[in-house]
Amino acid sequence: MASPAKLAFFGTDHFSDTTLKALIAAGNTISFVITKPDAPIGRKRILTAPAVKITAENHSIRVLQPERALELVDTLQDQCEAAIVVSYGKILPEAILDLFPRGVINLHASLLPKYRGASPIEAALLNGDSTTGVSIMKLDPGMDTGPVYTEAQYEISPDDNQASLYDKLATIGADILIRDLDAILGGSLKAYPQDESNATKVGMIKKADGKIDWSKSGQDIVNQIRAYSTWPGSKATIAGEEVIVTLASLSDLSGQAGRSYKTEDAQLAVYCGQGSIIINRLKPAGKREMTGKEFLAGHQLS
Repeated sequence: MASPAKLAFFGTDHFSDTTLKALIAAGNTISFVITKPDAPIGRKRILTAPAVKITAENHSIRVLQPERALELVDTLQDQCEAAIVVSYGKILPEAILDLFPRGVINLHASLLPKYRGASPIEAALLNGDSTTGVSIMKLDPGMDTGPVYTEAQYEISPDDNQASLYDKLATIGADILIRDLDAILGGSLKAYPQDESNATKVGMIKKADGKIDWSKSGQDIVNQIRAYSTWPGSKATIAGEEVIVTLASLSDLSGQAGRSYKTEDAQLAVYCGQGSIIINRLKPAGKREMTGKEFLAGHQLS
């Protein structure tokens, strides 16, 4: 059901674009879409517009791309009743939050107060969690510290990775936001404070985080491969070649951590600090993705 309120939408990536499209499809009035400036992407560093900018322009919604959020104060003053923030990527100062008399609503991809911060989806996979979810909260100047209106749980599948979990949680989050938006803005759905004693924080993921540390357990490394399947990728050197491991499974065989070997059924595997992993799929640098068996066919293990 569409809200009669005029809304501003803050977001950037495909996760936030799912919510923006849902809001538009439900008939909500989006007066502004605020996103990051266009940025160079990929090896060729092609200047690329954020996903939400493309959606906004396709629906003739005004787009703002400030370097600093405070640049928006004059433009947004007295223009919108409320704002929705989904994966914007910047902390909004109090001067921006105060522009919206009916508040600022944030969709966050964890069951708050667990995994406040920039990488909640990756954190859930890295830690081998069986359950995660999304929270709809009232944004305050802190890092995901505001009171929570509602949440929805999701049981993580063993096949889920970074890409699939982003897609699933984006859809779940958009659905519950559309369902509860009128109740939130109308005041009938009250927010409850987070339990600070259970709060955990997660930071930005760096490119260096993708390097596989073979001294870790096989389970930890499989978790990492799932968590970093899209970016930064889980990188290692196998048979003298730099590769990104894209899919792996556990084995209980033990040996010298970091040494690769061929299993009895001719699969590529590597010993870890505890147990080992079977490398089901990998992508050598500059080459196509392939199975571990295909990689073995062209490489000699020491």
